[in-house]
Amino acid sequence: MTDTLSSMSSRIRSKDRLDLGLACGLIALGVTGVVMIYSATRQGLINAGYNPHYYLERQGFFVGIGIIVMYVVSLIDYRRLEILTTPFYVCSLLGLVGVYFVGQTALGAQRWYSLGILQVQPSEFTVLIYSFSRWRRSVSEDRRGSPCTTWCGYW
Repeated sequence: MTDTLSSMSSRIRSKDRLDLGLACGLIALGVTGVVMIYSATRQGLINAGYNPHYYLERQGFFVGIGIIVMYVVSLIDYRRLEILTTPFYVCSLLGLVGVYFVGQTALGAQRWYSLGILQVQPSEFTVLIYSFSRWRRSVSEDRRGSPCTTWCGYW
């Protein structure tokens, strides 16, 4: 690995690589979900005397934020994150072990960190990091023609 963190920070992909079909599909999925939530909650809110558009506005806001975050993330060249794979993986394993000691119990199992109003389940991050580390291994095999020989090569 010849990349450094400093070279990683300035690499942003160009706008012409945005997959419009994928973006439109995800937007349509988000809009469909918002409409379904609205249709499922509208009458109950009217009967209770509340604003019938409450969940429509709330969920629409979150879908809008998600679309913006999706676009910003799509501009980042994910291959620049290769150097961070091992530290992310080690941190995710420490997070999983830490749940055993300081995690919150839910339905008879310890699986969450409770951070005030936010609950974090480290196993979800571990799945993402594990997938990324598998990609890293396949890239290493392609470069060398053999499996990765670093201490993390068996991921």
